Amino acid sequence: MSLNDWKGTTWGEATRRKFLKVLALTGTVSSLDLLGPLKKIGFGKEGEMTPEEMREKAMQVFMKPKLFMCSQATLAVGQEKLGKKDWEVIKAMGAFGAGLGCNGEVCGALIGALATMGLKFSRDQEEGREDRKMWGYTAELVKRFREEIVKNHSGIRCQEIAGVNWRDREQAANYYKGEKFVECTRIVGDTAKLIGELLERKA
Repeated sequence: MSLNDWKGTTWGEATRRKFLKVLALTGTVSSLDLLGPLKKIGFGKEGEMTPEEMREKAMQVFMKPKLFMCSQATLAVGQEKLGKKDWEVIKAMGAFGAGLGCNGEVCGALIGALATMGLKFSRDQEEGREDRKMWGYTAELVKRFREEIVKNHSGIRCQEIAGVNWRDREQAANYYKGEKFVECTRIVGDTAKLIGELLERKA
């Protein structure tokens, strides 16, 4: 299947090429239908999406121009997996993208994943109690993120993964045109899939 097969979709040529690179790197041939119109974040019953579907949707909403930051993408599909709907939480996660407010610190995809575990296990009232399972799940999440998802990088910081000075407009613009953006898209997708795997184990 060639890029010509996707002529007329709502995705631009450059975006389609980047997405195809991600698919080639990850072997997700079945995801090619995502090159069409964007599937919006929806909120159904808890557990409806599979981990693989979470991966595909997170990659899509991250790659689509002018949509979610990495931190928002993983949290958004995590919320959908939980059957929750809180756009204010997704909005708040925007400030955590690009390594804590574009500072190159901890990867936003991981932060969104941790926030999802908080939604599942933590408390929302002062007198409430957290589920102690949260700490085991978050520990495994960070461990697997480090050892599996970003194992080819020197650490879990955005600077160690993307290597971009987000305060430099030229560097930031070049990031979206190159392989670093493709790699971050893979990381966002793989992190969303990991969220799904952990949540299904809890279920």
